Amino acid sequence: MPPEWLTRAQLEIWEHGLASLPPGLFKAADRELYLSWVFAVDLRNQAAQKLTNSSLLVRSATGNIALSPYQRMLNQQTVIMKSLCAEFGFSPAARTGIVITEEVEEDPTDRFFS
Repeated sequence: MPPEWLTRAQLEIWEHGLASLPPGLFKAADRELYLSWVFAVDLRNQAAQKLTNSSLLVRSATGNIALSPYQRMLNQQTVIMKSLCAEFGFSPAARTGIVITEEVEEDPTDRFFS
């Protein structure tokens, strides 16, 4: 269940990501880490949108030319996303290492019949 305070964009990212997860992978304990992925995607998207309307290079207060803060944010969030994508199996390479076992409910009477 997503937090009620997510923005519309973040909620869309949340839902899209969950639909992309391998079935049975996401557990309640993963919520906070998954939320970090949602924020990284959202911040990256915002930076990418801002970057389309601005320059890759900017002039600093001292007159030096520097990389746009939007480009730095985009780069930073992409690194975070890539790391978290590996955790959740969001890439073909990451999915090859994921094994999901079916949780079988134990019958409490099994101990009497073994």
